[in-house]
Amino acid sequence: MRISPVLFILGKVLLVLGGCMLLSLAVAWGFGQGDALCFVYGIIPTWLCAALLLFLFRKSKHTPIRQREGFLFVSLVWLAAAFFGALPFHFGGVFQTTFVDAIFESMSGFTTTGATVLLNIEDMPKGLLFWRALTIWLGGVGIVVLFVAFLRGKDGSGAGVQIFNAEHSGGDLADKITPRISDGAKALILIYTGLTIAEAVLLVCGGMNFYDALLHAFSTVSTGGFSSRNAGIAYYNSAYIEWIIIVFMFLSSINLGLYYQLLIRNKGTIIRDEEARVFFLICIACIILITASLGGQQVYAGRGFGYTVRQAAFQTVSVITTTGFATGNYASWPPFARCLLFLLVFVGGCIGSTASSIKVSRVIVAFKACRYELLKMAHPRLVKKLYFNKRLISQDTAQHVQFFIASFCFFTLAGALLLTLSGLSIADALSASLACISNVGPGLGDVMAPMDYAALIPLAKYVLIFNMMIGRLEIFTVLVLFLPSVWKK
Repeated sequence: MRISPVLFILGKVLLVLGGCMLLSLAVAWGFGQGDALCFVYGIIPTWLCAALLLFLFRKSKHTPIRQREGFLFVSLVWLAAAFFGALPFHFGGVFQTTFVDAIFESMSGFTTTGATVLLNIEDMPKGLLFWRALTIWLGGVGIVVLFVAFLRGKDGSGAGVQIFNAEHSGGDLADKITPRISDGAKALILIYTGLTIAEAVLLVCGGMNFYDALLHAFSTVSTGGFSSRNAGIAYYNSAYIEWIIIVFMFLSSINLGLYYQLLIRNKGTIIRDEEARVFFLICIACIILITASLGGQQVYAGRGFGYTVRQAAFQTVSVITTTGFATGNYASWPPFARCLLFLLVFVGGCIGSTASSIKVSRVIVAFKACRYELLKMAHPRLVKKLYFNKRLISQDTAQHVQFFIASFCFFTLAGALLLTLSGLSIADALSASLACISNVGPGLGDVMAPMDYAALIPLAKYVLIFNMMIGRLEIFTVLVLFLPSVWKK
């Protein structure tokens, strides 16, 4: 393992992170609510650490990055981002208890989880609220992708491809956007930024002020779920705003590469994409089922069919896209509806999107593999090939998918087991662990908005911080670093 070039590039990323804090400093200074100084205290150590890394490891700036170093780099980026990103929260006096709360909020942002330990969001100064939303936007596009987009190199080799592949896993299930990694990253950023701007404009048209519209656009397109209001989206009590957010949560959970192909190459790409079609059908089916389930409740029956459909659609799309927005307390929903939402957490959005969890493509491949095994049991001589998006699925890919799902479930259960040590019930520990490893955010038990995770002890918060990170980096990127052979030269 060549650590020196990894730390040199990490220094460059910290420079970018400090620059993002500088933007938040400008917002804080503009609103004049006294939170500008906390960004100065955050920028100085971030840039000092960046300068130190760039100076100490300057001789390694031309050393090529291998895949194993790419895994280390991506993991270190998220750890460093969570630590240094927590400094403005800490120095801003947002959390009066321990530094772990600031780390929790920062990691929740950069991993697009949307879980929060804040009790009164609206009391936060505007600059810190902007930084909180910016962390989730940066995490959605991937800090690494932002950096790789501007790495030098005109081919698909070197540091760019190794880092890009480490941050955006998916194996044979994901398509490259362009032949050049830097061009692909730039295309992702342009599409991502375009969706953000479009949503912000539409939210302003719906009566939301520009500041709130921008922050909610950051959180929606990143499928993060941070809101600038204590009551979340319910604060606005607007059908228009809710439908706009539903649409953009859905759009952001489709493979962003398909938008590039739609605009540049083939207009029928999204319709023909198997994963996108299944994702759409799952959403429609669950909306219908939850609407039918809610129709029997007096509170929904009294408000009309349109309101019921909107609530079912909003919560369904919010959960399956791992955004985590809420327009009400769905803990009061019928058990069937809540159980369906719980299952949707495992599904997630599409590979190549900002959504997290297992991903629809892996669910499809796992289903096809299971069906094939059943057919083989009934017909031992059967020889059948598995296809996904009209491409042959190799045995290695099928095994990779099965191992990923098994690992996802294992770490969910392991996290839940550790959370029970903090006094949580089994159901609440399981829902909190699942909500963080899938990067959904709000739990499905007692750990729900607006309280969220504030009452948990530090041990539980550290467990969930780890879950958020391995969930965002899709488990293997972090696990591979625990193999002794990876650290050998």
